[in-house]
Amino acid sequence: MRHVYESSFPLALRAPWEEIAAGRPDERLLVLLDAGEPVGFALIRHLGDTAMSFIRYFVVDAQRRGGGHGSALLSALVSHLRDAGRSMLLLDVEDPDGRPDESPERRDDLRRIEFYRRHGVDLLAIREYAPPDHGQEGEEPRLLLMGASLGESDVALREAVIAVYRHRYGLDADHPVVRATLRSSGL
Repeated sequence: MRHVYESSFPLALRAPWEEIAAGRPDERLLVLLDAGEPVGFALIRHLGDTAMSFIRYFVVDAQRRGGGHGSALLSALVSHLRDAGRSMLLLDVEDPDGRPDESPERRDDLRRIEFYRRHGVDLLAIREYAPPDHGQEGEEPRLLLMGASLGESDVALREAVIAVYRHRYGLDADHPVVRATLRSSGL
């Protein structure tokens, strides 16, 4: 799994493998096996005392993509979260509008967003979403927040944004970045 992880994410977007492998009490690593061989994984973080979960990493081995493994992994993840009583699944993706039109990175960004949308995870109406550990300024494009309701009741968008910033990125609700996101998003 380490090879899949390190070959799939640029250095600026990944934590040290030892941190992933060690785990945290608020995180779960789900591994997808094919014929007993790991082909992908999802690392999710439960967002504090909320019933929301955030996908930190979701990856399928590049040589195995296109064979339904990603769909199987996401379906298993959603079932696992629903069974655990989680209310919302959240994740962030690179904004393709921050890339040159014909770049392979832009095509990858669009493909990734379309994958999640096909599986019921939608782009959320959030503006100026700016997690603090997403590479150096000018090095990486901005991010977009995506989410899917997993239960009967809807989660307030404001609550979801605050939970992501607080429990994924360590920023309190009164932090200027969080306030700017909420303000520009009309929340």
